[in-house]
Amino acid sequence: MEKITANTSVIPDKGKIEQGNTCRVADGLIYYTIPMERIDQRAAIKKIEGCRWNPGQKVWSVADTPENRLKIKSIHTGNTGASDAPHWITVKRHPANTHYICLDLPIHLLNTYLGTLKNIHGRRWNRDLNLWEVPYTQITLRFLNKYLNHTLHWTFQPDENLPERLPETERAQQFQQQPTVTPARYEAAVLALEECLRLKRYSHRTIKAYKNSLRAFIRRYDDQKPSQITRKQINTYVHELVRDKHITESYQNQICCAIKMFYCEVVHQSEKVEGLVQAKKPQKIPQVLTESEVTRLFRAIDNLKHRTMIMLIYSAGLRLGEAIKLRLTDLQFENHRIFIRDGKGKKIAVPLWPTR
Repeated sequence: MEKITANTSVIPDKGKIEQGNTCRVADGLIYYTIPMERIDQRAAIKKIEGCRWNPGQKVWSVADTPENRLKIKSIHTGNTGASDAPHWITVKRHPANTHYICLDLPIHLLNTYLGTLKNIHGRRWNRDLNLWEVPYTQITLRFLNKYLNHTLHWTFQPDENLPERLPETERAQQFQQQPTVTPARYEAAVLALEECLRLKRYSHRTIKAYKNSLRAFIRRYDDQKPSQITRKQINTYVHELVRDKHITESYQNQICCAIKMFYCEVVHQSEKVEGLVQAKKPQKIPQVLTESEVTRLFRAIDNLKHRTMIMLIYSAGLRLGEAIKLRLTDLQFENHRIFIRDGKGKKIAVPLWPTR
């Protein structure tokens, strides 16, 4: 492959190439790699007509034309029009659903506001409109006014008689709309693993996580039957995820556990995964709230029921699911204890809460 140089008007100066980005031309195509953390660059290149992602080589490709060379150069140098683009999030009415409004988040503001936007309850991404959809409710408006008010540009005046939350029918429909999963060529292997996990009485979340991990693994070698994949290919797959996608230690171990379960319990080829390397988890110092921070947190909650729940969860170290399943008979006031049913790992626990 030939590197694009200054004379090709794509990369003006090799010394200015950002670490992690590479650009080459071959066979009438421009190949451009983008680091995972550069969300703005990935969003910009997706807008180029005919852009394709090659998962095997981890590279984007577009037709080698003068127009595309200028676009790649703009993405690479950061001149994607951000200076002329609006520095606010535009709020629009939804063209088809009156229960939702749309938020247009510019590419150059992704790193600043995407995390906040994802905290809006009920938000979802509309691929057709290329916009974020959020419920048109009082709860959403209070969130927007509190956390994003300084950067919002409304194209209409919000209604005064908005409902507090979405109607039950709309919420039920929203819950049923699960993202479509593209099946693997050998999806039967994923279904066989699911059956095995259900017989072993694994939790719903674990089954879902293991299925997704195995599906991604066998799609990596889509031209081979899962039973014919070698140990070397397994190691290569895990190594690529660690090297290229920088997955966490926990996610790496989850992938290895899913692969182990499949080869040991489903196809009975345990020799392939014997001694499969597990990641060593880092020993991190936990971040603990100070007493004043906890006090301010409790005082900020006006609703007495919600404050009681938060105080109970904090004092007893409960998980959300454990708190939801609590019954009045589980509170043993005389012994200052709580009976926890069906905790993580189907454990039963009896934690104490402070006496003061």
